[in-house]
Amino acid sequence: MKLSLYSSVARTHPFGLHQVIRWATRFGYEQIDIRGSSLYSFAVSDNSQKTLGYDMINPSRLSAAAREDLTAALIDRGVGISSISSYVPLTVSDARLQEQAVAMLKAYVDLAVDLQCPAIRTYGNDVKSPDEYDEAFANHVVLLREIAAYAATRDVVLLIETNENTVTPNLGAAFNVHAQVGAPNLKVVLDAVNVYFGGTPLVELDAEVDKIDARVAMLHVKNVQMTAGAPVAYHGSTGQAFVWTDLATGDLDWKHLLTRARARGFDGPVVYEYANPFKGMSEQFWDRIPPPDKAAQAAAEFLRGAIA
Repeated sequence: MKLSLYSSVARTHPFGLHQVIRWATRFGYEQIDIRGSSLYSFAVSDNSQKTLGYDMINPSRLSAAAREDLTAALIDRGVGISSISSYVPLTVSDARLQEQAVAMLKAYVDLAVDLQCPAIRTYGNDVKSPDEYDEAFANHVVLLREIAAYAATRDVVLLIETNENTVTPNLGAAFNVHAQVGAPNLKVVLDAVNVYFGGTPLVELDAEVDKIDARVAMLHVKNVQMTAGAPVAYHGSTGQAFVWTDLATGDLDWKHLLTRARARGFDGPVVYEYANPFKGMSEQFWDRIPPPDKAAQAAAEFLRGAIA
């Protein structure tokens, strides 16, 4: 397993991705995972006023020279990229949005090639209500087929991720999408906290990890604690409240889960995600959590012990 640091950790740092690379080197991460831009990046709601920082790279705003400089910085530091992510709508029926989504992800595929990155991670496969699931699923499969086909011509892997309120709330659903798309370069990311957010009980997360096979190419690790009365919390799809914690003290036993994942043959990137700024947190939340560099260092130390 290789440790990877998700770039949102430096979202408010003026050095942006360069600082992520520096922290990765300092704390012992072999890779970084780059958060890309979104079709909705500039529609900032009240509860995400602090989400936009310097880390959200966009292919349309990166010159050839900038791509060369970023690649050189990574090589100089001996740090790789596990994937680049982008939020685009992949379950909508609007033809114009579908066209924009496909074009944007194809541009990210080209960027991945320029940056010597092996994979593009997609999300944005939202489902607003159970009545819309079948249509959302069908749209998701059609768009993924087109994007995966283009990515295959450039030798890039396309990733889908488990996430609450989406077509892929758990591995079973993600594997169903994988089967319907039928693309050899389509792989799955397991984010166990997102599965927990979606209502899967803690006692069933072992069984979720036990589903890992060759289709799972990446693990996202973060931790939370279910709460009844925290003044600042994120509410999952069931309405239950959660607060973000460090990896060692939350509800998920990551040492146990990572040991279980390794027993299933998993040996891919393990991406540490600092508290997700898009998970509905208020501004006050950011004053209550550890500084990002301290959190990244503690996570690296914990993960090295967990996967040793």
